[in-house]
Amino acid sequence: MPKIWVEIVLALEDKQYLLRFETNEGTTIKEALLQTDLKGVYPEYFQDSMELGIFGMKVQDDYVLKNEDRIEIYRPLKVDPKQNRRIRSEKKNGKN
Repeated sequence: MPKIWVEIVLALEDKQYLLRFETNEGTTIKEALLQTDLKGVYPEYFQDSMELGIFGMKVQDDYVLKNEDRIEIYRPLKVDPKQNRRIRSEKKNGKN
């Protein structure tokens, strides 16, 4: 079976995890993730509802990978971005 190269990226608050590896053509994201040790190292990011992307475009875990795809694992947001902007604006304008 032909092989393809893919990357997996997980950006944490204090570091970035990057893994480049070879897998079989026709592999889905879910299958590729299971081929790594990421679930054992970072179990908190491997949920049934985790968000995934390929080069910034959200995809489902049944997406079939292409050669040189970059799998991105998105962390859950701690604060809603709109709320965070409002808080920063209020601080800037002296409305603590």
